[in-house]
Amino acid sequence: MRLLVLALAAALSGQGGRPAGPLIVVIDGDSAVAAPEDTARRRVALLEQLDPGAVAKYYELTASGIHPVAPTDAASFRRTVFTVTPPSYSGVKVTFSESTEILRGNEAVREAVIARECSSGCGGRVRAAVEAEVKRTEGESARKLQHLAAQATSWRGARVVLVTSGWPTRDEARVRLDRALAPLREHAVSLTVVHVPSREPYRGLVRDASESLAARLPARYATLAGDADVSAAATLVGVASPAQTTAAITTSAGASASFALGATPGPESPAQAVGPSTSPAADPPVAAPANDDATLRRAAAYVARFERTFTEVVWHERYEQEVRVWQRFSSSGETRWNLDGRRTLESELYFAWLPKDGTWIAVRDVMAVDGKARPAGDRRLAALAARGSVSVLELRELARENGRFNIGTIVRTFNEPTLALLFLTERHRARVAWSRKGQRRADGRVVATYAFTEQGRPTLIRSGDRDMPVRGTFDLDSATGEVLASTIELSEPLAIGEALPTLTGRMAVDYRPHVAFDVLVPGEMRESYSAHRSEEVTATAIYSDFRRFWTTARLILTP
Repeated sequence: MRLLVLALAAALSGQGGRPAGPLIVVIDGDSAVAAPEDTARRRVALLEQLDPGAVAKYYELTASGIHPVAPTDAASFRRTVFTVTPPSYSGVKVTFSESTEILRGNEAVREAVIARECSSGCGGRVRAAVEAEVKRTEGESARKLQHLAAQATSWRGARVVLVTSGWPTRDEARVRLDRALAPLREHAVSLTVVHVPSREPYRGLVRDASESLAARLPARYATLAGDADVSAAATLVGVASPAQTTAAITTSAGASASFALGATPGPESPAQAVGPSTSPAADPPVAAPANDDATLRRAAAYVARFERTFTEVVWHERYEQEVRVWQRFSSSGETRWNLDGRRTLESELYFAWLPKDGTWIAVRDVMAVDGKARPAGDRRLAALAARGSVSVLELRELARENGRFNIGTIVRTFNEPTLALLFLTERHRARVAWSRKGQRRADGRVVATYAFTEQGRPTLIRSGDRDMPVRGTFDLDSATGEVLASTIELSEPLAIGEALPTLTGRMAVDYRPHVAFDVLVPGEMRESYSAHRSEEVTATAIYSDFRRFWTTARLILTP
């Protein structure tokens, strides 16, 4: 098959290619760019197409400020090869990604940095370097956002193209993203972020504040990772609005398929589950709102749009798991939960909606286990994808196969971030009792919280032949019906003589905007499961790199 490149559409100009406002080009001069010379060459090729008459105004952005470039220097400035030397702290060099992992307690990364930088006996210096690197990097990211926002007054109505390798951070609040959004919105700045390859990986807990800025405005976002992306980015000219941004990517034959598929359980495909930390006590009686509850109707329409929009989408998942077992120590008689194992999976996750079944099919294609890559030959999904068609039964078999990489004895075959959305669909909404718990204002939205309790039988999730009724909550945008967050809790009904349920579970998902889709995408999933006085499993999944998966002949799902 022919390898297609990422194609994005967005507006850098008005109708017919005519400028809708002055063109401003901002080049980030001190971001950590990978392959600086290749990046400069592609940047020049793009800017020659966007600014053939050399009429744009150019600015250099650094942590120290945003500086206009004299018109006489513009041509040489846009050809500049920007390089940044990584800082050293008392002889120790550590990246922001490594620092983030060390701060969250990743001992393997800490030991690797010590071995690389100073052999042994320098844990204190590494810790100081970690703290200094995090403070420096997030400080620079915050200042760049501030400089960009401060310039918005003089850029009213302009088309601004920001070329950067990104601004690393652990979350938006640390770089004060909200403060930058208001001026850019107020002065109607039309922003396009052109992301060039970064020396700093954006995975796990590390996020790119420039991508978050584009998502929150919303602005346009293009990737300039290869030569073919230059012409793709140039097609940004003339498209009407950021909402029309699209992305498509496929893999060539013989390459490992960057997707994963698996089954979300429905009444026709019960899943086994076990989970933790939910209270066995019953909810107080709730009064279901009338069937014409406006927010729930909007939410059902939104989920239907989500089903249409988000099918055949692939994204990256970093899935961290911990297992604890209940132990009694004979010497002291003490009993407690004791850590029994950890595992980190790096996977590509592929989703497709099956209208006939009214459920999702989702498969994890596990690429690496605890940092060790799986052999390409073990990833059978690539061969199925190259075939152009695949049966639902084959996909479910693959989902079970990849499920073997989960640790612990608690079997989880339903841990998919969109599972809760099924309860908002027209097909399943009548299965539950609804109660509106209140509303609040957050980020300019009116957020309504709904609680629900599953009443239909058999339940959507089962443990063997036992029902696992679900209860949970949704945070919904009351104006649009968008799902901002979901939580589901489940437990096996008590058997005769049982004081506590044998199996319990909880899954919470947060959603965030993404420039390539007109629906919110999963950002993080947090899970916990418990087998009473036996085992506890906790897991966190972080999602990134969302894109559509298209083969030259569309992947066909057969019964």
